[in-house]
Amino acid sequence: MKGKYVVWFLLILFAVFGMSATCITFPYEGETPPVTQVPGAPATAAATAPATAPATAPALAPPPPPPPNQVELSTHSAASYRAAVARNLIIEFKGYEFFPSEWQSAESLFNQAVNQDDTSTSQSTVDSTYRYIRAAEAFDNLAGITLDRNYQSVEEELIRARNAAIDAGADQSAPDLLSQADFYLSNAGLKYEIGDYYGAQSDSQTALAMYEALRAWLEAYAARQEIAGVAEDLAPEVFERADIVLTDSLASWNAGNYTAARDNARFAYSMYHAIKAGIDDFLSRE
Repeated sequence: MKGKYVVWFLLILFAVFGMSATCITFPYEGETPPVTQVPGAPATAAATAPATAPATAPALAPPPPPPPNQVELSTHSAASYRAAVARNLIIEFKGYEFFPSEWQSAESLFNQAVNQDDTSTSQSTVDSTYRYIRAAEAFDNLAGITLDRNYQSVEEELIRARNAAIDAGADQSAPDLLSQADFYLSNAGLKYEIGDYYGAQSDSQTALAMYEALRAWLEAYAARQEIAGVAEDLAPEVFERADIVLTDSLASWNAGNYTAARDNARFAYSMYHAIKAGIDDFLSRE
């Protein structure tokens, strides 16, 4: 009897354990099992990814280029001034006539610098400065050969003018006036040697005007003396007017206006020449 009770007891225990085993649940097909993070293991993408991706931030506009600083602006001004001065020197001393191809090349660089001049930003200012420097260097290279050629040409012209004045009698009839012209000629050479090119040019032009005035005055005076006796009798009024012009020539010389002295002397010479032609024609009819 006791054995039956034991059998029934065991059957009940088996039944209880069997029911517990059937209560263990498994995920339905298609469900994702929960992930259990193991301590020390890296997190999976699914575990670390945010539930909702953030919206993309709008792109920021690039900052504007910086403006030029004072050093860049000063350097730009110096470069543009240097190019302009060098260019004016070539024009003043006629480098465009002596070396036309070199002038055109330098002028193209200068025009490019002027047309593309831009100081709105730091970079554009630096670029503009560089273009002016290139133009200035081209003009500087042309300046050396221009000045040499110009001075050589002027020197030859001065020598011809001085010789013409001497041929007209300047060394005999007006040595003091010839010495004054020679003084400017000498100064022109000295100033050229020390690099005072504009001073040399000014003195050269003065010396040239003095030599030409001196020659014209002596030629006019010679023409006057040739007809003086006859003209005073046959054409005294016209002759007197010519003398006034010749006197004005000398007055202009003394005032330092050698161009006016030359022009008045040439006009006086033409008047004496006309008077002589009139007298010769009158005498030929007698």
